[in-house]
Amino acid sequence: MRKHYDLLNKTSWNEKTKTKFILNKTVTYHEDENDDIILYYKSPQDQKITTITIEDWDFFIFYFEEPTTIKEVASEAFLDEGISSQMTKEQLEEKLYSMVMDRCMYNEILTFYEDQK
Repeated sequence: MRKHYDLLNKTSWNEKTKTKFILNKTVTYHEDENDDIILYYKSPQDQKITTITIEDWDFFIFYFEEPTTIKEVASEAFLDEGISSQMTKEQLEEKLYSMVMDRCMYNEILTFYEDQK
């Protein structure tokens, strides 16, 4: 994890938004009886299976089922008037970057695509 932090710490904003991420191969999810989507992942902190209910910004995680970049996700999502009327594309990229770093660096729900090749 440290090598990833160092890599991102030394790259430009443009390079960060062009880095490919992908949903971790160990992550699974399903819809429960209440129509909520539950995501299961192995917590890197205690090595136990942990669940979260997907809501709000978490749904952007599913853009990363295939290798993709923050810039690509932002470009596609920005076509939605509900999003583009609320913020600029740059603000969307910043919000997505924050979400990806939280999920990628802390929970390892997303990983760097290069690590899964």
